[in-house]
Amino acid sequence: MRWVKRILLAILGIVVILPILLLAGGWVALNVRPGQDALARLAMGFVPGLQIENLHGGLPAAPRIGRVVLSDAEGPYLVLEDVALDLDLLRLASGELRVSNLAAARVAFSRLPVTDPNAPVAPSEPGPLIPQLPQLPVRVALERLSLPRIELGEAVAGFPATLSLEAGGRLGADGAFLGAKGRRLDAPGTLDLDLALAPGERVKIDLTYDEARGGLVAGLLGKPEQATRLRLALDGPASGAGFTLLADMGETARVEGRGFVSLPAGGGVGLEASGDANLGGFLPAPVAALRYDIRTSPGEGGATRIERVRVETGAAVVEARGTVGDALDLAFDARVNDAGTLAGLVPETVGWGGIEARGTVTGTNAAPELRVEATLRDPRLPEPAPGLLGPAPTILLRANQQRVHELAINGRAVTLRAEGAYGEVLDLTLQAGLQAQDIPNVPVRGQLQAQARVTGPASDPAVALTADSPALEAYGRRFEALRLEAALPRATVPAGSLNLNARLQGLPLAAEARAAQEGDRIRIETLRASLGPARLQAGGEVDIARFLARAELTLEAADLAPLTPVAGTPLGGGLRVTAKLMPTGPEGAQRQGIEAEVRANNLRAGGQVVNGTVLASGTDAALDVRGDLRALDGRAALRARLALDQPEKRIELSALDVQRQGLGIRLSAPATVVIAANGGISTLGISLQGRPGGALQVAGRWGPDNADLRANLSSLPLSLVNLFVPDPTLSGVLSGEVRLSGPVAKPGIEGELRGTGLRAGAPWARGLPAGTLQATARMRGETVETRAEFRVGPALRLDLEARVPSDFEGPINATLRGTTDLGVVAGPFLLGGANRVAGTVAIDARAGGTVASPQISGTARLSRGLFRNLEYGLALREIQGTVRGDMDRIVVESITARAGPGTLTARGQIQPFAEGQPIDLTVRGENLQPISSDLLRGAFDTDLRLSGSVGDGMRLAGMITTRTATIGIPEGLPGGVAEIGEVREVGRGAPSPPPGTAAARRTAGRQAPAAPPSDAPPMALDITFRAPGQVYLRGRGLDVEMGGDVRIGGTISEPQANGALRLRRGNLTVLDRRLNFERGVLTFQGDVASPEIDLLATSRVSATTINVTVTGTPRAPKIEFTSSPELPQDEVLARLIFNRSADRLSPFQIAQLARVLSGAVSGGQEDPVSGVLGRVSRTLGLDRLGIGTGANGTPGIEAGGYLGQGIYLNVDPGTSTGSPRVGVEIELTPRLKLESGAGADSQGLGLTYEYEY
Repeated sequence: MRWVKRILLAILGIVVILPILLLAGGWVALNVRPGQDALARLAMGFVPGLQIENLHGGLPAAPRIGRVVLSDAEGPYLVLEDVALDLDLLRLASGELRVSNLAAARVAFSRLPVTDPNAPVAPSEPGPLIPQLPQLPVRVALERLSLPRIELGEAVAGFPATLSLEAGGRLGADGAFLGAKGRRLDAPGTLDLDLALAPGERVKIDLTYDEARGGLVAGLLGKPEQATRLRLALDGPASGAGFTLLADMGETARVEGRGFVSLPAGGGVGLEASGDANLGGFLPAPVAALRYDIRTSPGEGGATRIERVRVETGAAVVEARGTVGDALDLAFDARVNDAGTLAGLVPETVGWGGIEARGTVTGTNAAPELRVEATLRDPRLPEPAPGLLGPAPTILLRANQQRVHELAINGRAVTLRAEGAYGEVLDLTLQAGLQAQDIPNVPVRGQLQAQARVTGPASDPAVALTADSPALEAYGRRFEALRLEAALPRATVPAGSLNLNARLQGLPLAAEARAAQEGDRIRIETLRASLGPARLQAGGEVDIARFLARAELTLEAADLAPLTPVAGTPLGGGLRVTAKLMPTGPEGAQRQGIEAEVRANNLRAGGQVVNGTVLASGTDAALDVRGDLRALDGRAALRARLALDQPEKRIELSALDVQRQGLGIRLSAPATVVIAANGGISTLGISLQGRPGGALQVAGRWGPDNADLRANLSSLPLSLVNLFVPDPTLSGVLSGEVRLSGPVAKPGIEGELRGTGLRAGAPWARGLPAGTLQATARMRGETVETRAEFRVGPALRLDLEARVPSDFEGPINATLRGTTDLGVVAGPFLLGGANRVAGTVAIDARAGGTVASPQISGTARLSRGLFRNLEYGLALREIQGTVRGDMDRIVVESITARAGPGTLTARGQIQPFAEGQPIDLTVRGENLQPISSDLLRGAFDTDLRLSGSVGDGMRLAGMITTRTATIGIPEGLPGGVAEIGEVREVGRGAPSPPPGTAAARRTAGRQAPAAPPSDAPPMALDITFRAPGQVYLRGRGLDVEMGGDVRIGGTISEPQANGALRLRRGNLTVLDRRLNFERGVLTFQGDVASPEIDLLATSRVSATTINVTVTGTPRAPKIEFTSSPELPQDEVLARLIFNRSADRLSPFQIAQLARVLSGAVSGGQEDPVSGVLGRVSRTLGLDRLGIGTGANGTPGIEAGGYLGQGIYLNVDPGTSTGSPRVGVEIELTPRLKLESGAGADSQGLGLTYEYEY
């Protein structure tokens, strides 16, 4: 068995000694030059672009490398020199990898490496949302990291930088510990870090970072102009360590926070943090300022529970909660305020009242699942989207990183659905539906279903679309039986198919297109479309490599009239457009040839008729354009060449002539306009000659950054404006020079403008003298100084001096002085009406502030003013007052006017620059007697207020109290004047003037329909008309006193009156017979000028009771005579007037009776308003003066008047009682009166109570 022992010992020796010998041999091989070179080549073979030079030192514990280079396709990007590594391999036996020293004398990182686009992307598992300390099989310790010089190239940080870094630390089961110091060597900058993360024991982070302007971090963030300062102080037990945070980059960003962090041994992170941030340099202003509040706690299995995360800005609030770990279970809510809070982030055409969203994130870090439900409140989108979506459309999204499970948008009348895969390869299905029926303020109704499929690579997918609608109406256009099919095999190539069939406004609509790609060519197999009489047809091919086409196109419509319902405006005549494209020139230097023609044959659109042709021929390098058009009774001709083959495009004008009715303007010499590649426009000179005279020259350049443009006007007739705007006709001449220079954004202006003989042919201006204008403008630094003088004969004189900033944003300073004669200026406006004005206004106004927010001051003074209305006899005299500017207000200090013996006063203010232009004026007057007319005269007190705004509507409210008023009833037309009824023209009148002449324009103006009413809201009325008494209704034998209240509402254009004036006393005179009224009411139920009259007078003659009723309106009263017992009306009048039957009347009495029956009931007596007695009563101060007849037929004078409010004195000579009497009537209440009387034979006192039913 001894041999067995020897064999076993030999095997044991081999197993033990051989590895030792091999290790010793390997160690010897690695520490000699050939072995070290072989090891370097092996490493370089495993790492592409790696180059190792001069590997030496003691391997494996203390290797040294002279130079390490990393390269890519563009060359070296990272160089390390004098690299040293010292390992304590004996510590591996105790489970620790200890690096005693890791150093490199120089590190040069010149640029970022270039990624190989063909290299496969290695899939990477996403890490956890909250990082965890790694779990390693051994402890790792780095005693010293020394990089004394780190050079960063400009391509890395945006500018070159030189740093140094010293660090050391360890990572193990007990946590992570790190200390580091970094310094900028070429500029001020320091970094100090002391970190200790020991879960379950201690947490510490002490970080300080400071750099001046041009620092490394600020440069990497794109803000090198800002200094950077960072402080993070965290220290304490792992169960809860407090911290403070401050990050400051000046105006660019600032973040502050404080809180507590816990790091338990079982995993997870606990955090309580809150603070503010302002990230104006990185986020738009609406969301730059924010507040945050975070609260998390450790969960089971190393997860972290998010109890609350809230981020709030002025525009939105987001909150989240849930659990983060190997699995995700998060819920969040978001609220976005009105889109106006996101000004600058949201296009002006898009908006909403608010957005409310909630959702969840589930699954894992590698495969999260998202679900979001949102509601859009009050969407503001281009019409008709808001009405179709409704006030609160909803959005649902369910998706992950590879697929959209469901996207649904549901509105009032529209739906959108999408689902499918996305990423590098697409497989999406989209569906849209419309169901709109009679939605208010939405010009769309009907049904539409559409579906789209998007498949293939995301860079160039295939798209297929179908749409169907049985009936669809949009903006007054109706589609029926609509069917659309379209397909693009490659979305980036305009080749595919399209088919469309429908009926549009009853006209057949069809379109078909087929195009296929053949190499570098796209062949248009079919392209045709038709709509009613219009036809479009084209075909050819396009070389997309050379951008050359060979094609023909024709668009033709012999009669456009059937297309009127589609266009929405009357059309007529014919239109033909042809175009032919073909390559021209030698092979290799071909250009795109173009031949095109547009021909109009009595083309009617917008009320105008156009005839003529426009021709274009040549190439895309030099295109000749000729045009000859006839429209607006004029003619325009153009000849030009477009030179487009150079970066500077040229427009060479050889002829331009516009003529119309003896007026015209033409190009007096060839001119060239150059459009530079940078967008600037320049010309050496464009000279235009006016007809009948004058000239305009323009020369210079404009843009892209600076301008130098000059224009000269030489006696240019203002009537040239009528070439393009027929009305109103203008006359006069303008001369002057203008120059614009300096930056395009804020050009300076120098110029002078002179105008003489300025007139307008509008009706309102025909009576005005000719005007003159003298204006100058000069640039002074950033300010434009302007002076202008405007004269209109003796009627208007204005002088303006102003200093305005060139950008219209700075302060302004302007003064306006002048005078105007209101009678002359307003005369043409009032011509033909009943209103007349006179007076002088002196203006001394100033303006300050800015253009956007002007501040006005100064005064406008009115003197010797007069207003009269000839129709109603209204007159206000001695009008004078002052209007003063007060910052943004116009203050009416006082405007007074005389109305008879009374005075009218107005005060208040207007804010013309505020929203809506608010106004607040009060008008007060006492004993006003503004009207002197046979229909109305009297004395009034007023207390009115005009309030509201011009934009939103004004309101005139208050009270008008009548002291005394007389409403006259007209006696009618003289008996010999016949009223003319409706007049109808028979036969042809004078022939119409030739079209296009001034006479024709005047005729058209007279025949034109009235202008539509203004959109300004009407002025509302709320006026109480109070008449305690002394309101008299007189005329046609009536002499009635009334009193009461009437409320006037409605608007100034349609006033509505409600209320009544009731009888105080009165009588009716029929020839020489007078009847006293027993009942009387003047009722207002709408029209102010047409109250309803209801008067009743009775008289007893012998055994007959006679009733006289007055009804109708003051302009058309109706007087009826009835009796009891019932008698014919002529018999009633005979007995009333002559106290005898009709068959006993004399011929003279019969004639008088006939006049009464015809309506002239005053029987030849004078009018009590304008007659002799009426004038005498006003002279004596009497309220009533008349002639009565006593029982024995003897005439006598009756008189009465008010002694005070409600106290009436009446003197009766005996016409009613037979003996003279004096009576006093005192109104105790509107229905209760105290009456007393005394005569030659009696006296008495009594109470009278009236009640009407």
